[in-house]
Amino acid sequence: MAEREYRPLARNLLRPFVSRYSAWLGRDHLLSVESKGFHERYRRFYFRDIQLVAIRGTSRRATLNWILAGSLLLFLLLTIASFRSGGRFLEVITLIADVFIATPLVINNILGPSCDVYVRTAVQEVRVPALGRLRSARKTLNLIRPLIETAQGAMTSIEMMGRLGALQSARTPGPQSPAKDTTEQQLDQIES
Repeated sequence: MAEREYRPLARNLLRPFVSRYSAWLGRDHLLSVESKGFHERYRRFYFRDIQLVAIRGTSRRATLNWILAGSLLLFLLLTIASFRSGGRFLEVITLIADVFIATPLVINNILGPSCDVYVRTAVQEVRVPALGRLRSARKTLNLIRPLIETAQGAMTSIEMMGRLGALQSARTPGPQSPAKDTTEQQLDQIES
């Protein structure tokens, strides 16, 4: 049998009617897939090109918990009211609504904290929506880190600090360096 070309990493199954997202591991790249109806969009991130994988925590889980908990509380109050009124049909309907609201609330908490994962290459920085939970993002990062190091070579901590320092100095505008000031003073003296 032929070896599978792609291995599934993560899938976002909570949006079955809007968009579905998945992340796949290829031999030499990470593949992000977005499916909308009959349309699919693929993005490949080759391990040799990946400069940064950033994981940033979000408040999506907490927001969804507040919305679902508020709705559940409202329907629980309706359930209590229906049991006091004695209407069997209303009791059954409100109990079914309670279960339909409590189920996603429990699933949301089982899946754990939410996050956004960004992959940066030399030409783009793209969010990978399939990796929307911290557990799956960390698992994926631990899986692809050795593959990236194999494709690019490992970097020592001294090299890493040097590159971070260079990036920081390139991004933050600061006063002119003393060498430029000295050169400008010398030019002024020559002109006068």
